[in-house]
Amino acid sequence: MGIRAISNDLKITPIGQVVAGSGLFPSSADFFLREIWDRWPSLEQLLPAQLRIANDDEEPEDFDISDIAFALFHLTLTSPEFESVEPPAYRFIPYQLGERRKTDRATRLEHVLSVQPWDRNVFAVNAADISVDWINGHPLRDLEGRFLDLRGGSLMLLFRDLGQVLYGVMELLLAVTNPNLSIDDQVPTFQTDKDRRKSIRRLIGVLRQLCIRLDAGVPDDVAWLSAILDDSANRVRRRLLNSVQIMALKRGGFSAPNAILDDGRFSDLVAVLRGVHSEADQFARRLKEGISRWREEKRENLKSRQMSRLPAICHDPLNQFYELRGDEFESCVESVMECLNLEIEDRDGPGKTSFPDFVMKIFTSADLVIECKSKDGKRFVAFNSATDVIRKASVNGFQDSFKVTVCQPYCSPDIARKIQSCDELSVVDPEDLAEAFVRIYESKLSLNDFFNWITQPGQPKREHLPYNSRRV
Repeated sequence: MGIRAISNDLKITPIGQVVAGSGLFPSSADFFLREIWDRWPSLEQLLPAQLRIANDDEEPEDFDISDIAFALFHLTLTSPEFESVEPPAYRFIPYQLGERRKTDRATRLEHVLSVQPWDRNVFAVNAADISVDWINGHPLRDLEGRFLDLRGGSLMLLFRDLGQVLYGVMELLLAVTNPNLSIDDQVPTFQTDKDRRKSIRRLIGVLRQLCIRLDAGVPDDVAWLSAILDDSANRVRRRLLNSVQIMALKRGGFSAPNAILDDGRFSDLVAVLRGVHSEADQFARRLKEGISRWREEKRENLKSRQMSRLPAICHDPLNQFYELRGDEFESCVESVMECLNLEIEDRDGPGKTSFPDFVMKIFTSADLVIECKSKDGKRFVAFNSATDVIRKASVNGFQDSFKVTVCQPYCSPDIARKIQSCDELSVVDPEDLAEAFVRIYESKLSLNDFFNWITQPGQPKREHLPYNSRRV
């Protein structure tokens, strides 16, 4: 798998390089590839339908990962990484988990387990079960109490080992399912069914999620909080929040960045943190600062990924889309829409009073009124500016059309909350709109789906874009 002969020479294959750098035993790499390939028809059924048909390497959204997590954890725990005799495995399952306990997950998912019947390896079943509860946010103290003499340190070592192995598996699958891999470098088994090889690629996003959650010990919707770092004075950059604090925020209704950044909910945020931090007020301010930094970094990373999907000629317009302000930003938006053949029916100009920036006609029966608002630096576009498009539309006879405000660089975090009862307005950040435009360019988003997305009342996010529509 890792070496092939060329004449009288030996060459390390790309997959062999990945195995060597992954930290996995070669026997483990063989084990994972064989087991995932053979069991894929059953494993695939544990994925959400939208992920089974997607064509992009994107992380799945809004589904319970627990079943596929249990199956993959069990597979890992029965691999040579934990059970090899020669060479001896250096990862171990805590001995306290050797008690036979029948669980719903084990019996319900027995058909996908690598060792059957389920109770042939109770260590793997118990370790997988407790690991699923960990990634779903169960406190470490509660997990310790499930088995006699079980300690948090042993569990944290288990979760760390699981994450390291699964990260290696993720890199391995990324290599063996690479559509550009030459025939000579492909794993023989993976040559037999091109469709299955492509389908297995869907697992990469799931493995990425599991690695993040094993490290943080929290569910998907708040896993992003584990990436918030503490940059306060005289401190080395480290994680600002622990899993207990993250789960307290989740229970208090602070699962999204805008909820925490919303100044109108600051007192509620402090009240939630008071139970998990002795200096709640100061800690809440540090959290808001950390999230603002995180969002800026994420924005830059998103722009870089979008650029990598576009030809070089599109790089400058995309960069300008993120950076320009005022009239220059409006002109940039106009240029991008014209480039994508999005019809602009009318726009603001000399002699027009309080006219919106653009009136688009996507379909003959629907107008879309768009206003661009921007602030210098990193300041938010405030509520009054974001809702001004309603006044401009009404003055010019477009009161029955849907209105959109593009807020550069961000809309104020309180806007989505304040416009909940308004069914004719959406506010969108440029980074989310840019993702929609890139997908239209790639022919992965139809105009119908774009219109449906951007006319969601509230704040449409790129996470809500459809996976695999086609441009029409």
